[in-house]
Amino acid sequence: MSISDLTAIVTGAGSRRGIGRATAHALAATGWNLAILDLDEAGAKETAAVRAAPL
Repeated sequence: MSISDLTAIVTGAGSRRGIGRATAHALAATGWNLAILDLDEAGAKETAAVRAAPL
């Protein structure tokens, strides 16, 4: 099973600073699929948009 077949659920990823966003960035950089969750919907969408952009 390759990493691209795996999905991680990351909570707290909408914060501009914090372990949730850092975790989302680290996992996405290594090829994981992500479910990004946060009470701050706008922040979660921002994290998802940054991760979807080509590097």
